[in-house]
Amino acid sequence: MTQDATGDVLVAGVGPSGTEDALLRSDDGGASWRAAATLPGYFLETVEVAPSDPSRVYATAFVTGPEPVFLRSDDGGATMRETTRSFAGAQSAWIAGVDPTRPDVVYVRGQRPGGAGTILSRSDDGGRSFRRLAETTGAMRGFALSDDGATVWFGSSDAREGLQRSVRGGPFARTREQPVVQCLRQHAGTLYVCADEAVDGYALGRSRDGGDTVTPLLSLRALTDPVTCPAGSVVGDRCAALWPAQRAALQRIDAGAPPARPPHGAADGSVANDAPAERAAPDGGGLPPPPAGPTGCGCAVPAGGAGRGWGRWLVAALIVAAGRRPRW
Repeated sequence: MTQDATGDVLVAGVGPSGTEDALLRSDDGGASWRAAATLPGYFLETVEVAPSDPSRVYATAFVTGPEPVFLRSDDGGATMRETTRSFAGAQSAWIAGVDPTRPDVVYVRGQRPGGAGTILSRSDDGGRSFRRLAETTGAMRGFALSDDGATVWFGSSDAREGLQRSVRGGPFARTREQPVVQCLRQHAGTLYVCADEAVDGYALGRSRDGGDTVTPLLSLRALTDPVTCPAGSVVGDRCAALWPAQRAALQRIDAGAPPARPPHGAADGSVANDAPAERAAPDGGGLPPPPAGPTGCGCAVPAGGAGRGWGRWLVAALIVAAGRRPRW
């Protein structure tokens, strides 16, 4: 799913006949949908609108085989045409992002041959051809672009690869801080990082220096049972039944201190930076101040815990996690 500059939402779905895939468009926030383009023979995977040109729409799909296909539209998705089936050796294709200022520049992630790891490729000609930028042995679960498109980040689920950054087309290099990345998103100069709670000690962090230091914002370890809410409220009626399963999932995370990770070499052969367990916020902000006390219905965190002010950051975490992630 994607949204263009006019606010219209585009999503891959099933066409009017029910037998072909289609690009669907909504101009009323999803209350109703119409087929923008029908694509018989294609099975759509991802769709993105170029931020600087709403008439430019990209999509990835596969055909029987399955073979990955790249599609492009120059009329806002009314018609789509195939541009390539070659993705720098990747066996699948998932749009990672479109440059914020250059509509011809698009990034794609795909599965490495053999099924392990990810290839990141880039097109500078509107999807007609792709060249390989980087690859990981772990799943590349995070990708982000700066507001001007000059900086590119990717993150791997393999701690040995961690978080890497390229500036103005230069080679990718590991940042000083090395979380086990689960997702990435950059917004208004801030990089948000979903990490591995059990390894990194937090679930969501932010960086204002390009990923060199990450300030923890949310830790799942600090969440406790929902606050009791009156009957008839949404939380009171629904959360009690949902909480046991959620608690079981959280209990799989060790409640103690996260295990120390052994040092390992950086991608360029240098020694990786060993960040201390307690990180100071580069902007002096640190974690948000603790709330005065429960003021409504919902989950709670213990006073002074690593999840203080969790509500605000849980919303941010959901926004970050909403960014699409490849299935490999």
